[in-house]
Amino acid sequence: MRILLVILFLTEMASASVKGLVLEKGTRTPMGNAIVYILPERSRQTTNLEGVFEVEIPDGEHSAVVNIPGYIKTSIEFSVPVQGPIEILVEKSSYNPYETTVQTKSNTVQTSQKNISAGEASKIAGTGGDTLRAVQTLPGVARTSAFSGNVIIRGSGPNDTGYLIEGHRVPIIFHFGGLASVVNTDLLSEIIYLPGGFGSPYGRASGGIIGTVLRDPRQERLQGYVFADVINAGFLIETSLGSGWSLGLTARRSYIGDVLAALAENNKSFDLTVAPYYYDGLLLISKKISDQKNLRFSLLGSYDELGFVIKEPRDQDPGIRGNLNNVTKFHRLIGTYTDKFSDQDVFRFSAAYGTDATYFDIGDLYFDLAVNALSVRSDWEHRFNSWNLSRIGVDNEYKFATVKYKVPQTNGGPISSGVLIQNQTEAQESQTAVFAEHKIGVLRDPEKWTLTPGLRFDRFKLTDQNHLSPRFASRYALTENFAFRGSTGFFYQPPDFQYIDKFFGNPNISSPWAVHYVLGFESDPHVPWLTSSVLEFDVFYKDLKDLIVSDASTKYSNKGTGKSVGAEVYFKFAKNQFSGWLSYTYSKATRQNPTNGETVFQYDQTHNATLILNYKTESRWEYGMRARYGTGNPRTPIVGARFDADNDTYISEAGTPYSDRLPSFFQMDLRVDKRWVYDTWILNAYLDLQNALNSKNIEGVSYNYNYSESYYLTGLPMIPSFGLRAEF
Repeated sequence: MRILLVILFLTEMASASVKGLVLEKGTRTPMGNAIVYILPERSRQTTNLEGVFEVEIPDGEHSAVVNIPGYIKTSIEFSVPVQGPIEILVEKSSYNPYETTVQTKSNTVQTSQKNISAGEASKIAGTGGDTLRAVQTLPGVARTSAFSGNVIIRGSGPNDTGYLIEGHRVPIIFHFGGLASVVNTDLLSEIIYLPGGFGSPYGRASGGIIGTVLRDPRQERLQGYVFADVINAGFLIETSLGSGWSLGLTARRSYIGDVLAALAENNKSFDLTVAPYYYDGLLLISKKISDQKNLRFSLLGSYDELGFVIKEPRDQDPGIRGNLNNVTKFHRLIGTYTDKFSDQDVFRFSAAYGTDATYFDIGDLYFDLAVNALSVRSDWEHRFNSWNLSRIGVDNEYKFATVKYKVPQTNGGPISSGVLIQNQTEAQESQTAVFAEHKIGVLRDPEKWTLTPGLRFDRFKLTDQNHLSPRFASRYALTENFAFRGSTGFFYQPPDFQYIDKFFGNPNISSPWAVHYVLGFESDPHVPWLTSSVLEFDVFYKDLKDLIVSDASTKYSNKGTGKSVGAEVYFKFAKNQFSGWLSYTYSKATRQNPTNGETVFQYDQTHNATLILNYKTESRWEYGMRARYGTGNPRTPIVGARFDADNDTYISEAGTPYSDRLPSFFQMDLRVDKRWVYDTWILNAYLDLQNALNSKNIEGVSYNYNYSESYYLTGLPMIPSFGLRAEF
């Protein structure tokens, strides 16, 4: 009888159905497949894809506990019965929603990957939170001048680096001074840095490649951010359009020119009134046709303008007067289709159309280059197994260029002493290529030792040349934590339009080319006092042929040669909340031509070292430091001057080319981030202190009217960039 009464009592206990919703704090993203524990019943529930769970529990006091990897353990108390669903907000333990991988590839199917996540890259001091600028901290990259956005890789010239977006060539990848990339890196899935010895799918660059791959916009909900700091302001939004379509839209505008003008007022060595600014935008629309097929369209544009106001003629050159303007702009419409039609096969096709424009003027002198560019890429990849993979494809570009110019030919003297050349010309260029490569394992353990031979055929219509470029890469894993690697290949690069112009250049110019040799190792050294560590070392040699040089009889010729030799070290480490890396490059680059013989290359930097340190606290504070050291750039000294009575100016007499150097470069940057996570949005405040020590790094030398006195021109002063970013 007692047992029956107990059973009746238990069955009559009041209970209720409770519905719950698990969301990410700050973004309110539903947390699907999350495990929820209901106490004291110890009931285990799993949320659906909308983050919803439902459980039947008795009346009374209860608690719900959610513990998701990568999130802070969250517990809430509630009473049953309860009005409406309970809401559980879980916060990320390490928050960065825009994940991008920065990696280097010795070959497209044999990868040496530097795993630098967006969370790490966006907090590098001095980069303004721009993930792509992490490339500037990697080994092999030399420092450019304060006003240049070019990238110099392993002793090659700045024009020898190729820049790609979705596999298609663009004229620049960084804005003025390298302060920001030309595309918002929060819409990238991958950043590729190829310093040398790269595979056959890439060509038309004898130095290196920097590439970006876009991602599809997110479809979960309307989300994005707005931001503003001392340098620029912008926004990003992403949303679903329904039926598998999604949209991403971003734009940025700088006002760095106004900031630099204000900083220059009291800086005598920063003596020109600088008015640079840039803006860029990207519209991204994608369609997920199926799990195997995807279609993506992107429309992007970039504009850079750097202007100087020269109120008085320069002492040493009366021909330099009036306003100076330098404009670089481009836009691209890119369509990309991907079909993973089996577990072993992937087909990719993309096409791009756009315009490039470069304009430079000073007074009544000018150079104006306008290019219409069409490019098509397609490749098919078949994976037999993890160590046996083939890839074949085509890589074609078609360009239609118009060049207008009015420039003096000075032979190194002042502008006022040169003979003016004025002309307008048009040119058409087709650059077609086919490529193939195959990765294969050898010996008894094919995954231990792999070989990757490749072959590329290029046709350059402008120079009427055909080029066959063999490539080869290999990797041998000595142990699970140590592997040797190496690569070599031939790399051809078409000349710029102006070099083959019949008035300004030489129509008989041919394509410069280079042979790369790279040998190194990668390892996990298991340092006992570190949580994780990676060590990489490479030696490289570049043999440069048929370089374009000035020629007294033909204006330009291919009589130049050169070489670059060096070594690189990359050490990445982490210890609890500390992380960072050290990169160091030793390089010696020379050039040779009939006039000057062998000289140091004008962009040679013997030593380049970068140290990155980041520290993250549990209270959402993050601290970053970047320290950079580099050997000063070579320069040609002025040893005297003679008076030119016809032009009423002094003409300098140069010493041995590039026999002198500017002082060494050192700069330290600091960054502090603080994040506040609210229920429906997130606020991030940051201070990015560029050139925190206000180091007066020397970027050049200027002279008085007769070259009897000289003084240094310094680079950018300290720029304290305070900013706010609101995410929703």
